[in-house]
Amino acid sequence: MGKRFNKYLDKENLKTYKTSENSLKNFMKDKTKVLVASLRYLINCSLSIVFPEGSFCLLCKEERLQGCFLCYECKNKIKLNKEAFCIEIKDMELVYYSTSYYSHEIRELLMKFKYKRDFNVARFFVSNIMQIIDYNKINFDIICYVPASKDGKNARGYDQSEILACIIKEQSGKQVVRCIKRNTNTQEQKTVSVENRWENLRTAFKFDIKYLKEVKDKEIILIDDVVTTGSTLYFCYKELKNNGAKEINILTVAKSRL
Repeated sequence: MGKRFNKYLDKENLKTYKTSENSLKNFMKDKTKVLVASLRYLINCSLSIVFPEGSFCLLCKEERLQGCFLCYECKNKIKLNKEAFCIEIKDMELVYYSTSYYSHEIRELLMKFKYKRDFNVARFFVSNIMQIIDYNKINFDIICYVPASKDGKNARGYDQSEILACIIKEQSGKQVVRCIKRNTNTQEQKTVSVENRWENLRTAFKFDIKYLKEVKDKEIILIDDVVTTGSTLYFCYKELKNNGAKEINILTVAKSRL
């Protein structure tokens, strides 16, 4: 009887051990999720705490206009485009909004944002994007963005379109859904000829199906920095539409004059 009792105890201990092991694994998974969510929250908070609005013009460092990121002279150099643009691509007409043309001033601001970590410039760009949203009465449930290439993100330490999306989230209260992923480490579009940009991106983007519920039947704004041929936006638009998005409005910082 003693042997049978010991065998019984061994089985019970094994069950207890396996239950404890599973509980520990689930606990660690939950802790990881909380940690990731906390880190994203801290990043969002840092946009308003670490990079507060300055009192000088983003371009010339003169005193800026009240309620504006630029001085009077620089503000007049940048025209805000409130109407939609259209590019005919493959099987559709791609409609999108760009806050400005890619001028010398916009190029300088983009360089400050993308390569000099001037996040006040991002706030300026978002202020223009929000004006377009208000002017055109664009409704949206969630915010998506065109992800940067792995090399580009590693070089900068952040994804510029994700930063824009997070500031829009901060101002609108709508969630950022990171559902578009880069399949391959493609070359940055600016380094590829106009003729080859289509092939460079044909298999670059993939929808992450774990976000299917968040996207299905939703009105979405898709954010990017610069549009040239529209190929990047086309493939990201297709990924969202093919996975149940109800409506997609594309908003970019600048439009190339190509």
